[in-house]
Amino acid sequence: MTAETKSCPMCGESVLAVARKCRHCGEYFNPADRPRDVPSATERALLPVGRPGSAIAAGYLALFGVIPLFGLPLAVLAIVFGIFALKNIKRDPELSGKGRAWFGIILGGLTVALTAFLIIFAVVKEMSRH
Repeated sequence: MTAETKSCPMCGESVLAVARKCRHCGEYFNPADRPRDVPSATERALLPVGRPGSAIAAGYLALFGVIPLFGLPLAVLAIVFGIFALKNIKRDPELSGKGRAWFGIILGGLTVALTAFLIIFAVVKEMSRH
């Protein structure tokens, strides 16, 4: 029983012609056949693996956006970065981070709305004094 063989381009050993991977050195002949490194659930939760930077920024900007007086510009930026992140995630379905993007948009929006309400309330109260 003889089978056609070919030489591995990496190590030069003889392998079956239909082989997708060298049994000697482990090299894949077609790079598309290589298995992807999939991070564990813990890595994905703790590290920014597979997330656009805009999603990460949206989350942190929203958190810092709740700081009184200084937070309003950060909250607005959280909304903007969250929208950019959702657009990037929609373009590349392999990316994750929708939750962080939505967190930035929602918390940023709530902070902007609450700040606007407080400013309007303060202005109306001040006007009613006079």
